[in-house]
Amino acid sequence: MNISKVMLYSLAVFCISTNHALNITVADNDIVHKRSGMIKQESVMQENPAFLNRSIPDQYQFNKVTVEIKDHIVMGEKEFGHPALEGFINLRHKSVLGAAGKTDIADFPGVKIGDAYTGATTLNSTKPISWIKEYWVRASLNAIFGMSNDELHTIRIGMFPHSVGRGIALGGEYGSSKDFLAFYSKSNDFSAPGVLLTGKIPSSDLVYKAYIGFLENKSSSLRDTLNTVNTNRIGRESTPWSGTGNNNTMYALSFNFTPIKNDNLTIEFEPYIAYNRALAQTVERQQDSENNLKTTGLNFRIQGDNGLWGADFEVAKNFGSEKLYSIDRNEAMQKQRGEDMKLEYSHIQESVSGTYQNAKAYAELKTELASNRHLDGTPFTVSVDGTNKTFRSAANRIRPEYQNKYAGIMGVFDWFYKIEELNLVTSSAIGYFSGDRNPHVDEVNKTYSGFVAMHEYYTGKYVTSMFLFDTRTIKRPLTLEQGDTALTDASLTDIIFGGYGFTWNSEKYKHKKLVINSNGLAFFKEKDAYRVDPVTGTVLSASSTEIDKFARKFLGTELNMIISMELLKNLTMSLKAAVFLPGQYYQDIKGLALRGDYYNQLDIADTQNIPAANYRLGNDTAYVTTFALDYRF
Repeated sequence: MNISKVMLYSLAVFCISTNHALNITVADNDIVHKRSGMIKQESVMQENPAFLNRSIPDQYQFNKVTVEIKDHIVMGEKEFGHPALEGFINLRHKSVLGAAGKTDIADFPGVKIGDAYTGATTLNSTKPISWIKEYWVRASLNAIFGMSNDELHTIRIGMFPHSVGRGIALGGEYGSSKDFLAFYSKSNDFSAPGVLLTGKIPSSDLVYKAYIGFLENKSSSLRDTLNTVNTNRIGRESTPWSGTGNNNTMYALSFNFTPIKNDNLTIEFEPYIAYNRALAQTVERQQDSENNLKTTGLNFRIQGDNGLWGADFEVAKNFGSEKLYSIDRNEAMQKQRGEDMKLEYSHIQESVSGTYQNAKAYAELKTELASNRHLDGTPFTVSVDGTNKTFRSAANRIRPEYQNKYAGIMGVFDWFYKIEELNLVTSSAIGYFSGDRNPHVDEVNKTYSGFVAMHEYYTGKYVTSMFLFDTRTIKRPLTLEQGDTALTDASLTDIIFGGYGFTWNSEKYKHKKLVINSNGLAFFKEKDAYRVDPVTGTVLSASSTEIDKFARKFLGTELNMIISMELLKNLTMSLKAAVFLPGQYYQDIKGLALRGDYYNQLDIADTQNIPAANYRLGNDTAYVTTFALDYRF
């Protein structure tokens, strides 16, 4: 018996036991089992996909396989006229051929050994593994409570994707968020656990969806609650434990209203609100921040002439704030000095020949800091092995408490028109996503204007993008000012775009379902940024009289094409190809040193007479091709 059947039967037992507990009577012949699945083989090749730099090995290629088995149980449809109880499981395996055992199975943000912290660690499986991508049980409240009206209400519990609008403000990709803000951000290839209530409000045309997602539970064990994670938080020295209630919960409420629906015209409105309450998040260190993001929006859809034409429009705005707690940044770190490994403090400095440098973690200094932390930066003296040494706190040792208020906005508009005599669909799209610089550079209360989306992975509705919306490999630095750390943000923020698309269905090869889709898009940066010195890789300062030091905003142009055809029944072949032509913006920031700058990792002798820009962000054309065979059953 395979694992899918074991889980299916377990789910069936759960459904049936729930069925009896809820007093829903279902005959034996009123249970339907549906099984489906997918085997998809992909071959991917990309050239200059990240750094836009052909001078380095900015390229990769691999073959990937994705296998899914889906089981769906439907009960009570004959008895009640609708599914009274449903159960669903989706098992998935995804891996790169030749590297199937590299699936991450555990990760640790850092390990403390003695007084020192090590770097992050990730563990991999040694064998290909499968996991549950999605499972849920859905019950009809009408069947439970014996309601006989036509307004169906259901409750769904389990792991499943949920989105509002077109999935930009809140999408179904669990963990896809901005990793530099106080959000839970992981690459989870499964759905978030949650509860969803759906139904139609009596005596109205409003369809509601009320959702609660349980993104993180940080109170499930004593290890979660009784710990010393807040030792460096100012004011929590004597109560360093995490405690209970530091969970991360997502709430969403949306309404669907269709005032007109007929063959000639359909108009649909979907207002929504989403709220993420996330405590004990991480910006610099564990549990040093919290997040309260609220987003309100409206999605509007219109179609006419039996779907001959249509348009979609969505707007959304962020509210709420990110709060950063006051922390003591000082910690002991292992550093190599000459041939020896030394334990040093990160933000305690020692005066050596009149120059301050990171202090060694002397036993006497450790004892002194245990009784007096010396937070104010005033020099102090400690006797080390009988010799008085002078120390002080670094100027940035204490991070003050401050808030970043969310004020991002977005708007997207799409339309399509079918030319039936040519079997052609034309479409276009425009979009605006506000941007901003790194909000953690200035540690004061302020407004963050970059649009923030939750669990978003939007690739386009009628006009799609393979580079900036789908693969998202191209580095897009946050707006920088002199002295900033170069962070990148691949989410839908700081972008203005517009594009056209064409989809052609072959009448001659209609039996093969031959479809050709082509798109062209232009992208622009929304917020002003400064140019970069290509020699040093640093941001040039700018003043009101030096406007030429601002980088131009044109990010570039993308052209892509997708060809798909059914070779045999349920076996589809597809070819995707895209090219990204960098614009003037990447010319103006060429040579920017990003995090993990490879040039600085070279041996000093290797860097002589070699321009740093050769190893950094460039402006060369990027290419991607994907060939896939997809069999579904």
